[in-house]
Amino acid sequence: MRDGDWKLVIPARDGCNTMTQQNTDMINGKIPMEITRPHRRELGPKQAPLLFNIIDDPCEKNDLSQSYVHRTNEMCDKLTKWFSEINGELDEIVARRFS
Repeated sequence: MRDGDWKLVIPARDGCNTMTQQNTDMINGKIPMEITRPHRRELGPKQAPLLFNIIDDPCEKNDLSQSYVHRTNEMCDKLTKWFSEINGELDEIVARRFS
């Protein structure tokens, strides 16, 4: 997430970039393609966010999250609110499609 000169990075959680076995089998042609109800994966433990000032540190080498705790928390709150809004919309779409 960007906010002016600041960039908040939430490290990926284990399992974020993996597909279900059923999806993999459909892509590989082992089973017929079908539209199935998506499900949320259980992901690995949440990792601490990273905060960078990309003007002073364009290569993002110095995590400032502990030095600027208030800014880190504020940006995390905004990002969490945005994700909640998006997930709510997705839940409604999935419910309509598969009800």
